[in-house]
Amino acid sequence: KINDGSVIPPFRQRILVPLLVSALPFPVPWGFAVVSSTMLGVTFAATYRLLKRWFSGRVVWIGLALLAACGLVNAILVTPLYVDAAVLMVAAVVFVCLNEDRWTPLLLIVPLGVAAHELTLLLLIPIAITAWRRKKLPDAAVTGVLGIGVWWLLHRSGWVVNVNNRSNLFTATHREEMIRWNAVKYGTVMGAVWAHVIGSYGVAWLLAPFGWKRANTLLKDGAWMLPACTVLCLNGSDWGRMFLVTMPVVV
Repeated sequence: KINDGSVIPPFRQRILVPLLVSALPFPVPWGFAVVSSTMLGVTFAATYRLLKRWFSGRVVWIGLALLAACGLVNAILVTPLYVDAAVLMVAAVVFVCLNEDRWTPLLLIVPLGVAAHELTLLLLIPIAITAWRRKKLPDAAVTGVLGIGVWWLLHRSGWVVNVNNRSNLFTATHREEMIRWNAVKYGTVMGAVWAHVIGSYGVAWLLAPFGWKRANTLLKDGAWMLPACTVLCLNGSDWGRMFLVTMPVVV
């Protein structure tokens, strides 16, 4: 909850990170910092595992450097109360599971990811395509039902995790103030959206097309999330952060 007791949709259904923070014996800002930093650590570990499977030598470390230089990572470190770290972590872990043909962990990872941010539902795209290629459609179907089911329950129930008892997080006008600030800085709200998109992965956006020929089938299947993310951005949805789930593909 925010200071006046209300909750701005869709934040009321992103309960996983606040739930973890509320269970920690730290002040709220420190709790968010601990949770976000831990999730970033898992993100880097999972990305390292992917890169080691696909490449060798300095290419692995260049990939990790590109991830570290992403504007999204910097945004998480500067503003840990957002749940972006959870999305990056779930995306990286899901791609590890798909790469290693591990379907059982997805039954837990995807629903938890949805409880952190509904954006992780887009990961069902590479999950479905990979399952079709490997004749694992029943596994993907169960994962999809669980993920969508969790989203539906949270969306309909209106469960709220209150982590505001010990510290103020942000004011009720925070979102409106950010929209106005971005409109002034970038000229228009859509200008702000695309500035965030470009800044999300920075130079990685420029380098990614050159690696397309060397990309394996899993990465090319994951690229189908890009059109969906673009459509969401064109609708002004959550700025350029919609591209969070594409991190393993871009990097």
